[in-house]
Amino acid sequence: MTMKTSIAVWPTWLALCMGAAQAAQPPAVLGTMGDGGLAVVLPQPDVGLPAPVQIAGSGFGPAVRAHGVDFLRVGEVLVADFTLPQLTRLRLGSATAVGSLTLTTRTSANGTLAVSPNGNFALSFGETSAGAAESAVVDGFGSGAIRVQAGAPNLRVRNFVTAAIDFDAAGRAFVCHTTGVAALDPPYTNVAFGVTLPASTSTSVCRLSRDGQRLFVTRAGAGIGVVTAPFSASSVPVSIAAPAGSGGLGPIGVSPDGDAVLIGQVFRFSGQSTAQARLFLLRAPYTTVATMQELALPAAITGSTCTPGPGGTDTLCRGFEDISISPDGELAIVTGNSARGIATETGRAPLLVIEHPFDDAARVMHAVTIGTPGTADEGRGTGGVRIEKADLRIFADGFEQ
Repeated sequence: MTMKTSIAVWPTWLALCMGAAQAAQPPAVLGTMGDGGLAVVLPQPDVGLPAPVQIAGSGFGPAVRAHGVDFLRVGEVLVADFTLPQLTRLRLGSATAVGSLTLTTRTSANGTLAVSPNGNFALSFGETSAGAAESAVVDGFGSGAIRVQAGAPNLRVRNFVTAAIDFDAAGRAFVCHTTGVAALDPPYTNVAFGVTLPASTSTSVCRLSRDGQRLFVTRAGAGIGVVTAPFSASSVPVSIAAPAGSGGLGPIGVSPDGDAVLIGQVFRFSGQSTAQARLFLLRAPYTTVATMQELALPAAITGSTCTPGPGGTDTLCRGFEDISISPDGELAIVTGNSARGIATETGRAPLLVIEHPFDDAARVMHAVTIGTPGTADEGRGTGGVRIEKADLRIFADGFEQ
């Protein structure tokens, strides 16, 4: 591990935990599988930009491929391993792994990891190496009696999608899979109803507005769909086309009031000459004639060159994979799809951090280097990102080493 933890981090982190007067956003965590393979903690992601304090997670063991992430409780996150059926619990104060759990119903923990609003359940939906759907539901957090069982069957979430699941305030989960959207109620082992969409074997992301009244769905190559509550099997999304010449759309970040949405280009299609990493802003009203505004990104983020693939053809040039929005909507972190571990891609791309992302007059973009430049740790990687929510729980359970 070449990323160092400075002793100067500890006063900063202690001040944050004690509610110091210094204004700062909640901590964030991201997985960098594909570049450094780390779980990286940003204790104050909006302080010191473009070089905020960052801490590399430790204690995982030599084979970690940190991919999906989500907060379990205040100051602790779960980290999913892309290649092993394992969740690791990371304590933010020291960025140290304090326990691990085997997902006995899965062959890996790829795909999406999401924790329910009450903190009792963690859902892990992905696929086998042969492309078959598989899932795990972990419950009992806070009780000391943790149990793993299979989730609702036949919901295939692609292994590279870290944001295919979102919850409403009552705990209903919406899972974007390859043939539609499934609504699951606790204990998440059966489908309450489904919304059918055209089949797609590429990226599909689900994000709810915070009031639970709108469900936003992207399917790469098909723009964005907006479904309005009440949700049912007869719900039909309003389809809003992607901008002309854009590639596949994927990650979604919703403003606190639900009236604006950030949408990331997940990749550039082969043969296109536009930038590989693009970001769009969509504002209400969400009608079929709504248009997306493209946001200008730092040059370090928007590189348009791709290493030629087999036979000299372009690969699917990579963009973004995941977006997280702070509780107050004043910070966005955009990550993913940087993969130096793939022979046809260069990787090592910086993280995109945006101050005031929904305010055209005040928006500020930052390209943030993750890891130590020139080392094996550098790069935002292919993984998820989460900023700590405002309503997390504090509890104790038996998921400890």
